[in-house]
Amino acid sequence: MPLILLNLPFLILVWVPIITNKNEIEFINSELLHISNKIELTSNYSLFGGLTGIAIFYYYYFKLTGNYQYKDQANTIILNCLKSINEIENDFSFSNGYTGICYTLLALRKNGFINFEPKIIFKEIDNNVSIETLRNMQINIYDFLYGGIGGGLYFLERLPEPLAKKTLSKIIDLLYIHAKITNDTICWNDNFALNSKENEYTEQYNLGLAHGVPSIIYFLSILYKNNIDKNKCYYLLNGSINWLLKQKLQYPTLSLFPHSLPLDKYSSESRLGWCYGDLGIGTSLYIAGCHTLNQYWKNIAIEILIHSSKRYNLELNSVNDACLCHGTSGIALMYNRIYQKTKIEQFKIASLFWYNQTIQKGININKYNGYKTMYRIDNKNKWLNSNNLIHGISGIGLSLISAISTIEPKWDRCLLIS
Repeated sequence: MPLILLNLPFLILVWVPIITNKNEIEFINSELLHISNKIELTSNYSLFGGLTGIAIFYYYYFKLTGNYQYKDQANTIILNCLKSINEIENDFSFSNGYTGICYTLLALRKNGFINFEPKIIFKEIDNNVSIETLRNMQINIYDFLYGGIGGGLYFLERLPEPLAKKTLSKIIDLLYIHAKITNDTICWNDNFALNSKENEYTEQYNLGLAHGVPSIIYFLSILYKNNIDKNKCYYLLNGSINWLLKQKLQYPTLSLFPHSLPLDKYSSESRLGWCYGDLGIGTSLYIAGCHTLNQYWKNIAIEILIHSSKRYNLELNSVNDACLCHGTSGIALMYNRIYQKTKIEQFKIASLFWYNQTIQKGININKYNGYKTMYRIDNKNKWLNSNNLIHGISGIGLSLISAISTIEPKWDRCLLIS
């Protein structure tokens, strides 16, 4: 039985395998080997869409197998990614740009995979990330994947550097300045979505973990934990959580919360997945409750997550493929995460269900297109091969490793779920 200390500022967690059936483990190991051999390298160096995410898979696969071939592959990729930073200096974003690459280098160093001195490499990068992060926050582009919160996540890895503290404090100030405060609620307009040419609204509020208010809640809770402007952080946290909970649908038929606001035929229900929906909302609330020792937030989060864990219909929940972003392996990973923290059996049941669905997609290649990802292109569904972390087999492989081993998936902090 793993040791878990609850209601303490820092959780001590011993990761345990959730899949213990010998035949299933053998199949997953064969799938992981197949994934490792099937990955095709690309000229895209990014974290979510390219080589940096692939390197994470190889490092964790090395940790699982002990085969130095995979560590060597990862090291080669990381060296090339480091050299590539100047080539993508115009893309600041966490998802596609140099911020995500540099964040990954710091996270890999912290977790013992690589060794280097950040002060030597990152002095100029720190300045660039700070400038771009604050520029995005000043125009209220807080989007985690493409805006300011992604830069904030990078600087959390740079603490206790003075520029990291200074930038993180300014982010908090800018979140306060741009907040829409009404009585006891706080929210932020989704300017990233509003800048889309197709957008018809003057105000829009995003409830997804990938792009919306839940990502801000997660970020503020980590700042609070790190003693960065704690009073202001808690004020913003309390108000934004109050606002989020008030968006609960009055007559829910599937999800408890909408996709976004204002409500229309596309946003009145939310899918089940990492990017949008109740699963991301519940996870962000639970993490906020842990870091602030707020039992009420944790209790509400558990209620939301238990409700979502009983949604098993793939079609109704818009679960088409196995990817991390909105597919079976991402859902399985998130329920596994919350199970490991709470030991609530329903989360284990849900995680095993979604891992079984992932396995079925690997077995039934003709029926489920294997581990191909479904993309919407020209208003048509197209099944394509994808190698990357967020939509492809690298991410699927990382999720499967965490299901059969004692290796905690510390990499998943880049998804805001740990």
